[in-house]
Amino acid sequence: MKQTITQYSLFHSFTSKWLMLLICFGVFSLKSLADNLSREAGGLSSTIKATKPAIFASQQVGSFTLINADNGQPIQTLTGGTALNLATLPTKNLNIRANTSPGIVGSVKFALRGKQTVNKTETRVPYALFGETKDNYNAWVPALGSYTLKATPFSEAGGTGVAGIAFSVSFTVISNQLPKANAGADKTIILPTTTTVLNGSGTDADGTITGYSWSQVSGPNTATFNNKTIAAPTIGNLIQGSYIFSLQVKDSLNMWSAADNVTVQITTSNSPPSVVQKPTDQTLVTEKIFSFSAGQYTDPNAGDVLTYKSNLIDGSNLLAWLQFNASTLTFSGTAPAPETTLHVQVTATDQAKASVTTSFKISVQKPVPVVILGELKKWHKVTLTFTGPVTSETNAVNPFLNYRLNVIFSKGNRKLIVPGYYAADGNAGETDATGGAKWRVHFSPDEAGEWSYQASFRTGTNVAISNLANAGSPAVFDGMSGTFTIAATDKTGSDFRAQGRLRYVGQHYLQFAETKKYFLKGGADSPENFLAYKEFDGTYTQNPQADYTKTYAPHLGDWQPGDPVWKGGKGKGIIGALNYLAEKGMNAVYFLTLNVNGDGKDVWPWISPIDKIRYDVSKLDQWEIVFSHMDKLGLMLHVVTQEQENDQLLDNGELGTQRKLYYRELIARFGHHLAINWNLGEESSNTDAQRKAFSHYIRQLDPYKSPIDVHTHPTQRAAIYKPLLGDSTFEGPSLQVVNAADAHSETLYWVNKSAASGRKWIVNLDEIGPSTTGVKPDANDYAHDSPRKQALWGNLMAGGGGVEWYFGYRFLNSDISAQDWRSRDHMWDLTRYALQFFNQYLPFWQMKSADNLTTATNDYCLALPGKIYAVYLPQGGSTTLDFGVNADNYLVQWYNPRTGGNLQNGTVQKITGSGLNSLGLPPQNDTQDWVCLITNTSSLHNEGITQSKNVTPATKNANAKLAFSVYPNPIQHKLIIETKEPVSLPLEIILRNNAGKTVATTFLSNAVKEPLTLDTYGLTPGIYLLQIKYGNQIISRKLIKQ
Repeated sequence: MKQTITQYSLFHSFTSKWLMLLICFGVFSLKSLADNLSREAGGLSSTIKATKPAIFASQQVGSFTLINADNGQPIQTLTGGTALNLATLPTKNLNIRANTSPGIVGSVKFALRGKQTVNKTETRVPYALFGETKDNYNAWVPALGSYTLKATPFSEAGGTGVAGIAFSVSFTVISNQLPKANAGADKTIILPTTTTVLNGSGTDADGTITGYSWSQVSGPNTATFNNKTIAAPTIGNLIQGSYIFSLQVKDSLNMWSAADNVTVQITTSNSPPSVVQKPTDQTLVTEKIFSFSAGQYTDPNAGDVLTYKSNLIDGSNLLAWLQFNASTLTFSGTAPAPETTLHVQVTATDQAKASVTTSFKISVQKPVPVVILGELKKWHKVTLTFTGPVTSETNAVNPFLNYRLNVIFSKGNRKLIVPGYYAADGNAGETDATGGAKWRVHFSPDEAGEWSYQASFRTGTNVAISNLANAGSPAVFDGMSGTFTIAATDKTGSDFRAQGRLRYVGQHYLQFAETKKYFLKGGADSPENFLAYKEFDGTYTQNPQADYTKTYAPHLGDWQPGDPVWKGGKGKGIIGALNYLAEKGMNAVYFLTLNVNGDGKDVWPWISPIDKIRYDVSKLDQWEIVFSHMDKLGLMLHVVTQEQENDQLLDNGELGTQRKLYYRELIARFGHHLAINWNLGEESSNTDAQRKAFSHYIRQLDPYKSPIDVHTHPTQRAAIYKPLLGDSTFEGPSLQVVNAADAHSETLYWVNKSAASGRKWIVNLDEIGPSTTGVKPDANDYAHDSPRKQALWGNLMAGGGGVEWYFGYRFLNSDISAQDWRSRDHMWDLTRYALQFFNQYLPFWQMKSADNLTTATNDYCLALPGKIYAVYLPQGGSTTLDFGVNADNYLVQWYNPRTGGNLQNGTVQKITGSGLNSLGLPPQNDTQDWVCLITNTSSLHNEGITQSKNVTPATKNANAKLAFSVYPNPIQHKLIIETKEPVSLPLEIILRNNAGKTVATTFLSNAVKEPLTLDTYGLTPGIYLLQIKYGNQIISRKLIKQ
C-alpha cells in the first residue's frame, strides 16, 4: 500500500480512523520505502511477531440479509420470526448473506435446518449460504416450511481456527398471494341526501377473506361509519365536499391487502351525462348477422350510474330484427331481406334523471360484390376488398382488435388462410381517411389456374388475436365466396415476381420458388429508421435532442417517371433511394417498424406513439406503396420488428394482446411480399421463452412461412442462439460482430452448429463493428479493406447467407441520420463484385468451407471436392491446394474482388494430378486480395436427377423429328438435356461459343435412361450454341450463360 498523506500507516483509513488488521499467527517483516529516499537506502524495516491473541473472540456474525440472486441486491434483513412470502417477494431465486464483524473473517460455517438441510462453509466475501459463482450469487428456491439458520465465524479458512460468536434466526417460507380489496365505484350524492352505503368487497386467489377495515383518507371530518369492519358500511353526516375512503381486506393467514380507495362526492347540483362517441352510421347486408357498438357515454358526476334505452327517432320501438343490449351497449340481430333505412336514437340517463340523446342511421342494402384488383398472374399481388361495417381508427369498437377478417384461398386440396385488415375508405394513402367501410386482404398466388376464396369475417372482443375459427360472431360479409383465374407470370430479371417467393428449403441458403435460384444477400443495414420518412402520414420525431426524420433529397434525381408516388407527388425521395440501391446491384434493405423508445424515436405503425392497439391506415398504405416497389426492384424486406429499447414496450415483453395484434397487422398488410424476412428484434433482450413464443406465433399466422431470424448484441450470441438451434420456426441468426475479423469464424461456427442440430441455418452478417464506425463513408475509407476482406468475403466463404452494411454513428450519413446511400457508393460496388462471382461461377449451395485444404494460414477456401474450388487470398500471393487422391484436370483462373469483371489468368493456368498443387500467382502480385477459381475441366457427365419437365415423347424412328427438353435457359452452372424415353440412336452433343469454337462435346447412349447434365462451371458468361446430332438431324438451340 502506498500512502501520500502526512500520516503513514499500512492500513490507513481516509475517514481518519485506523483500518483493522487481522494478523494471522507467525512472524512478519514490515518495510517502508519513502518516495524521496534513494532505492539504495533500502528504507526502514522491522520484524513483528504475532501470537494467539484473544481478538478472535470478538469476531461475530451480527445479522443475515436476504439476497435477490437474480441481481445481487438485498431484499430485507432476516430476523427471527420472519415469514418469507414467495408470492410477494421480487423473485423466488434467493440466497442469504451472513454479515460479519469485522467485515473479513477467516471463514463462516452455515447450518440450515428444517424443511431443507444445508451445511456450507464460505471462505471468501460475501459469505453466502449457497455461495456464489463468478461474483454472482447462486440461486436457492426454498421449499415451503419452517427453518432455523445458524452461522459461525472462524479465524481461518475452511471453518478452522478459533470460532467466534454465532448468530441464529428462525423463519418460515410461505407462498400466499395477498388478498385484493375493492372499495367499489366512486359515487356522487346530491344534497339533501347525507348518507350512502359503500359497496366494498375482497378477493383472495388462494384463500378466503376473513376481515375488512375501512378508514377515511381525506375530506370533511363529519363522516360517521355504522361499522368499519364489514364489507358494506353505511356512512352518515355527509356534507358538501369530496371524501375519500379506504378499504383493506384480510385473508385466512391474517395478511392484509393493499388499500383501495373510493371517492364520494357530495354536491348541491347535478351535471347531465354526455356523449363520448356517438354510434357510427351502419351499412348492413340483407339477411346477414350483425353486431355493432351503441357508442360511449360518460357522466361528470363521480360515481353516477347511467342507464340506457334505444328507440327509433320518431319515438316508436325498435323493429324486431334490431336488438339493443343496454348492459353491453351493443346492437345485434339479422338484417331483413328487403332494403330499408332506419334512424335510431340512444338515450343515456343518470340517477338524477338528467339525460343525453344521440342518433345515427342504419342502411340495409343488398351485398356489395367483392372488388378484386391487381394483375391476376402467378406471384403478383391480388387484392380483395370487401364492404363491411362503417367504423374508424378510433371507434369505441376497435376495428383492429374487435373485428377479424381471414380469407381462405383454395386450389385443389390446398388451402391458405390469409389474414386481412381494416382499410378505412379503401384509399387512405391518398385521402388520409381514418374511417370507412372497406376491409382488405392481399394474396400472392404461387400457382396458375383457378383459385377460390371464402371470407371469414367475425366480430367480438379481441377476436382479431384469437386462433379459433369460430371466435366471436359472424358479421356482414362473412361467408362471401367466389373464384378467379391466375395466369403465368410475365415478369423477368430481378423482379421478384419473375423469381417467385424466397423461402427456406432446409439448406444454408434461401431459394426462389419459381427459378429455383439460391439467394445471397447484399444490402443496407442503415439507416435503421429507413421508414422515418417525412412524407409518410403521421411520421415525426419524438426525440427532443435531434430530428432524424428523412427526405432522401440526395436521391430525388433517382426517381424515374412512372415510379410510384402518393398525394400528387410525395414519395420521390424514398423511391429514388431504393432505385439507386437496386441499380448498384443490392438486393436487401434492413429497417425497423418500431423504435418509439429507441435512438430515432420516429417509427411506429399506430395513430400515435402511445396508442398501441390502433393503427394508422393511411401511413401503412404508404408503406405498402414503397414495399411493392421493392418487390419490383428485387429488394428483400428485412423487417426488424423492434429495436432493443422497445423489447418490453408491448405487453411488458410477453406475447399478449398488443404484440399479437402487432404481428397480425404486419403479416396481414405486408406478409404477401415475395422476399420478406421477419426479424424478432435488434439486439434482442427478451427471454428465450418469449422469443420462441414470438416466432411460433408468427409462423402459425403467416400463410407463406417466410423466414424468421433475430439480431443480438455481440456478447449474447451464444446465450441467445444456442437454445434456438433445431427450432422449427427459426431460420438463422442476424449476426453482429464487434471485430470484422471474427466474421468468418463466427459464420462458420453457426453454419456447422445448425447443420449438426438437424436444421440448417442461413447465417447472415447484418452488422459489423466497431459500433462507432461500422462501414465508413467512401470519403473516409474508399478501399474498405476490412469490411471487404474480413466481413464480406469472410461470411460468403464460410457458407454464409450474405451481408448488410451498418454505418455506425461517428460520420455523416450514420446509422440513424443517413439519407444518402451514395456515401458508400464504392462499398456497394465491392459487394456486387462478390455476389457476381458467387452467382456466376460457383454452385455455392453445394459447396462447403474447406480452409484446411490450403497451406496458407490466412486464406479462405470453399469447395465442392473434385469439382470446383474457390480460394480467397486476402493479401494475394500463392498457396497450395490439396486435390485429394483423385487425379484430374483443372482450370485455374483468377477474379479481382476490387474491380470485378471477367476471370483472368495467373502464372498457373492448368493443373493435372492429385494431392498438393501450387495455384501459382494471381495476374498481379500486388499484395492485394484475389480469388482463385479452380474448375474440373471434365465438364460432361451423366447423373440422375429427380426434377421433371413436360416433354413431348421422343419418336422411335431415327428419321423422325427428335423431341427433347433443354433447361434452364439462361443457364448458370449446369444444363440438363432430357428425353421422355430412350432414343433409338446415340445423341452427339456439341456446345460452341459465340466464335464457333467447340468448348464441349459428348455422346449420350441410347441405352441411358437418365437425363444428361452438362456442367458449365468453367464457362464465362455469354451466348453459346447447343447442337444435338440425332441420325441425319442436327437440332440447334441458343443458350445464354449468366
